[in-house]
Amino acid sequence: IFVTFLLIYLSTFGIETVRFNSLLIDQVQKKDKDINLELKKIKIKLDIKNFKVLILTQTPTIKYKNTNLPFSEIKLFFTVSSLIKSKPYLVRSVIESKMIKIEDFQKILIKTKPSNYKSFVLNRISKGKVKGLLDLSFTDELKVKNFDIEGRLDDTNIKLKDEIILKKVSLDFEAKNNLFLIKNLKANLDKINIENGKIDVINNEEIKVKGSFNSILSLESNDLKNIL
Repeated sequence: IFVTFLLIYLSTFGIETVRFNSLLIDQVQKKDKDINLELKKIKIKLDIKNFKVLILTQTPTIKYKNTNLPFSEIKLFFTVSSLIKSKPYLVRSVIESKMIKIEDFQKILIKTKPSNYKSFVLNRISKGKVKGLLDLSFTDELKVKNFDIEGRLDDTNIKLKDEIILKKVSLDFEAKNNLFLIKNLKANLDKINIENGKIDVINNEEIKVKGSFNSILSLESNDLKNIL
C-alpha cells in the first residue's frame, strides 16, 4: 500500500529538492559548455506511463556567452533504470522561453547544425522578439533525434529579397522535423497590409510551399511594378 501511495504521489505532485541540481546542470553543459545555468529548487516527478523520471525547474538563471536568456521552464526526462544505475540517460528535454530579443536568439542558433531554417533566421530576420517551446528527443549519444518547436514572433522585419522586406511582422510558428508551419501572420509590405496569413513549408526531397492571406491594397502602377 505504501509503495502504491508513493508512486501515485510522485506521479501527481512530485517532490522538491536541490539534490539533483548538479545533475541537471551537467546534462545541459554536456550539450554546450558556453551555457551557465543557476537553479533554485527543482521538482522530481515520475512518469509512470512511459517509465521515465521528469526533473523540472522554473525561472532558471541562464547565460549564454554572457547573454541573459529569459527561460520560464526546463524539463528533462531520464529513464528510471539509468538513474538507478547512476548513469543518467537523457531521452527528452522541453525548454520554454519568455520573449527573447532576435539578436540574442541568433547567438544561440549559430551553434546549431547548418540548415535552411538556420540560414533564413540568421540572414533574413532582424529586430523584434521571439518566444517559444522547444521539445527535443535524443539518441544514446545525446544527438537530437527529433524536434518540435512552437512559438511566437513579434515586431520583426523579414527580408524576402534584397528589395522586398516585410515589416512589422507578427506570427505564430511551428516546426517539426521536415514540416514548418506559419499562421496568424500579420505584416506590412510597402502599401500592402497582410492579415490572417498562413504558410506551410514541407522540406523533403524538394521544398513545397503553400499558403494564403488577406490584404488591403492601395497601390499606384509603379508601386506594383516594384513589388513584382
